[in-house]
Amino acid sequence: VAILNAPPVPRYNLCGGPLIGANGSAACISAMLAHLKASSPGPRLLLINDLPADGLVWRALEDMASDGRIRISVISRWERAMLERSAFPEAPSYLAATLSSSSRKRLRSKRRSLEGDGALTLIAHTGASIDAAFETFLRLEVSGWKGRAGTALSQKPDESAYVGKVLQAMAVANRAFVLEMRSGEKALASGLFLRCGGEASFWKTAYDAAQARYSPGVILDMMVTEWLYDQPW
Repeated sequence: VAILNAPPVPRYNLCGGPLIGANGSAACISAMLAHLKASSPGPRLLLINDLPADGLVWRALEDMASDGRIRISVISRWERAMLERSAFPEAPSYLAATLSSSSRKRLRSKRRSLEGDGALTLIAHTGASIDAAFETFLRLEVSGWKGRAGTALSQKPDESAYVGKVLQAMAVANRAFVLEMRSGEKALASGLFLRCGGEASFWKTAYDAAQARYSPGVILDMMVTEWLYDQPW
């Protein structure tokens, strides 16, 4: 079977559908597949990676499958967690709805254990301070299981350089942040965030592996949620 791969997209582009006009999606996808069919005689299989399952491209493919022009096989499907502020107007109401009282009590105890060098604070780095904050993120990430598995960013110089350049470019307009959770001056967890308009994406997270039993990553998530609610955008 001839396998045709959709054009590759950057590794960190998690929305790999082609850019097409909203009113021309069906005609565009139909023409693309017709071109592939004409240029590849015999059995054909088109492999499309990282295709949003609720977008125009997917709906156009579904329409073609419903009238028998193509057949779709989904290899794997996954979802990303998303918080819509309109569903919960305040951070405390969201956290109360998503964490049981026993979980909140347990996390408060863990938070106290993390405060050995001082109260926990969340520092938002952007602009000129983002480079140093990214270096701290890399140090935290390589200290844990990703470092042991050889998949930490600092172990992949090309990818690390790419991510660093993205952060630098977007931080100029306050569209990239490194949110760092500290106890006193000690960094315990860190997250990379990208912003577009009124939406923020939690790109990557890392934490001090020596403090793993106290769930620094989860506590960072909670503090970040509160921080996001405070942002005017």
